[in-house]
Parts: sequence; C-alpha cells; structure tokens
Amino acid sequence: MKSIKQIKEEKESDIRYLAEALKINDLRSIKKFREHLAFLKQCELYLETKPREEFIKDTIRDIDNRIQVYEGRFHIWTANKTGSSRNLLKIYRAKYDLQNMQSQRKLLVFISE
Repeated sequence: MKSIKQIKEEKESDIRYLAEALKINDLRSIKKFREHLAFLKQCELYLETKPREEFIKDTIRDIDNRIQVYEGRFHIWTANKTGSSRNLLKIYRAKYDLQNMQSQRKLLVFISE
C-alpha cells in the first residue's frame, strides 16, 4: 500500500515536470500533469483518513461487483429505448454514475499497489 510520503514524492516529481512543460508550452503534457496532480491530491486526502488495506481491497471488490451488475443490466434497460447504442450507453453510465465508480476504483487500486 502506498504511503502519504510516496504520494508527496510523486507530486513533487510531477510539479517539476509540469514546470518544464510550462517552459516549452507543451499543452498536452501540461494537461496530463495537472490531471495527475489532481489525482494524487485525491490519493493524499484519502490516505490521510488512514484506511486499512483490507478495507480498500473490500471496497475495490464491491465496486467491481456493482459495475458488473450495472453493465449486465444495460441490455435489459435498452430493451424499450430508441437511439444509437453509443448514446444509450452514455445516458446509462451517467444515470448510474458508472464513471465515478470507475474513477473511485482507479484511485483505490493505485493506493493499494
């Protein structure tokens, strides 16, 4: 499991890379490092609550199960709907907040490594 110290070190490294990207005006890298810094800030805030490793693994498992259930129900949900499957999937994911669940899972997996 990652520690707050490791997260802070990674943030410092990203800040250095961000400064370099700002100097050369590399917009793609600037966006990437800003997003990663925001992600690391969330990790840091979560780790400050001192979660147990067992709790994190259980939460990852719960999220995986919920995502599987929702994705399994998508075809049932679309039975009486009209529109392209891509648009219906977008509506479905927004309705059941699947994007947020996947983001939360990503954060927890990163912390538990």
